[in-house]
Amino acid sequence: MKRWSIWMGLAIAACVPLGWLLLTADHGSAISLEEDRLRADGISRVELVLPRGANGGETTIYRLEAGPGVARLLQLRKETRRDVAVIQTGVVGGLCRLVATQPSGEPGVALATVASLDVRPDWRDRNGDGFPDSLHLDSAADRRAFLDWFRYLAEEQFYRGDELDPEIGDCAALLRFGYREALRKHDGEWANRIGLRAIKPIPGVQKYQYPFTPLKADLFRLRPGPFQPDDLTTGAFGQFADAENLLLYNTSRIGKDIEQAQPGDLLFYRQEAQGMPFHAMVFLGRSMMQEEDPSEYVVYHTGPEGSWPGEMRRRTVLELRRHPEARWHPVAANPAFLGVYRWKIVVAGGGA
Repeated sequence: MKRWSIWMGLAIAACVPLGWLLLTADHGSAISLEEDRLRADGISRVELVLPRGANGGETTIYRLEAGPGVARLLQLRKETRRDVAVIQTGVVGGLCRLVATQPSGEPGVALATVASLDVRPDWRDRNGDGFPDSLHLDSAADRRAFLDWFRYLAEEQFYRGDELDPEIGDCAALLRFGYREALRKHDGEWANRIGLRAIKPIPGVQKYQYPFTPLKADLFRLRPGPFQPDDLTTGAFGQFADAENLLLYNTSRIGKDIEQAQPGDLLFYRQEAQGMPFHAMVFLGRSMMQEEDPSEYVVYHTGPEGSWPGEMRRRTVLELRRHPEARWHPVAANPAFLGVYRWKIVVAGGGA
């Protein structure tokens, strides 16, 4: 019997890291999960089994009280003689509680707090890329959503002519704008704020929305090294990053063959003779504004030159290959072409 108990204990312990906890409570007392330290990794879940006691019934309503990005009530199942609530953590640490209410003529009247959860920040950086694993977009759907929004927003700026977003004054500003806005919640209020003429029906990122990220608003890494929690207070991250910092610390190099580029990737150049030597372009793939056009495009901001503020440009890959100045050719033989790069948060397996 003792041996059986040991093996059962080991089996239970092995299940917890998978992100699931199964707990039971009635409406007379609250479960406290503070000691379990649920990770703010965007995937951990807890399943609460809630028997219907004297104060409960089939009409009981539950709500989760939590700060933005901390947790969400993923599912509520009404089963025979019990309710089952599934709560999924977000990527922001904080406290939350599940409250039971009864419907009435007024908004639900609180009966009891049936569970208290302490969601702890998850600062692991298992691949040492400088970002917490919780920032990586783990699902293929989230990676696709981010990249589609990023390239759509970059191309949309090209169509604005002289009415660019005031933030965009060079190639790095275009990248920062597209990256940040691709992670926001995309609703009508957001579209009006950035002057978007139409919202394309692109799914949004589900894991988190800016600025409720593990890094809050400071999305861009500014120095080398694996992630450490004190990076958040020592200037390792910021809202501003120039093209060189975006290249060195926020992207992963794919290679020097443009055929390796996927929509939403970046092309980086270094032009020694220029005042701002690092330059970046967004590889769009096929246009998201002219879907019938089979050509592949890049889009970029030229950056200022003297009193000229610069402008947005869009070129086909073929035009870029035939540029009259060989230093802009995206080919391996061009020493000024640094290669194809991909944002670290969408590199598959980035958190492994």
